[in-house]
Amino acid sequence: MLQMLGIVLVIGSCTALGLSARQRLVRRVRALTQFLRAFDLILTEMRANQTPLPQLIDRLCGEELGEVRRFFISLQKRMQRQSEFSFSHHWQAAARDLAEPLGLGREEVEALRHAALYLGRYQAEQQIDGLQYTRAQLEGICKEARQALQTKGNLYRTCGIAAGVALVLMML
Repeated sequence: MLQMLGIVLVIGSCTALGLSARQRLVRRVRALTQFLRAFDLILTEMRANQTPLPQLIDRLCGEELGEVRRFFISLQKRMQRQSEFSFSHHWQAAARDLAEPLGLGREEVEALRHAALYLGRYQAEQQIDGLQYTRAQLEGICKEARQALQTKGNLYRTCGIAAGVALVLMML
């Protein structure tokens, strides 16, 4: 009986490791999709209403953007607490600090941090051009992440189960 319990626990824990790896891919795709929605909203507001960035950030804090909303809330709090620093500094710090909790990889963090180089510094048209460039980068990264999820997602789960079974067979 104890041996059966051990077998179930080994297979279960290896399966959980595989599912955890798959879940990281899911979180990454979800965060990228939410950032794309946020960038669409920013672009629309800047084109149509020329809304200033602080007001846009306030609006994004109230939008249903899932986990990515935390990025904008963090950005808003940083701007309120440390007003002596530039918008660019706050944006880059928020991207750096929330990368792991949001499930972002190095590529998308670099793209987000690059956006800080022109946001709040140039005329609206130049900011829109830069945002479109960053959005295109994020869209490409998101496409690659979706492909990785499709190809590797089930593989991770299956490998977890197989590793558990292999471990059990080696222990018997």
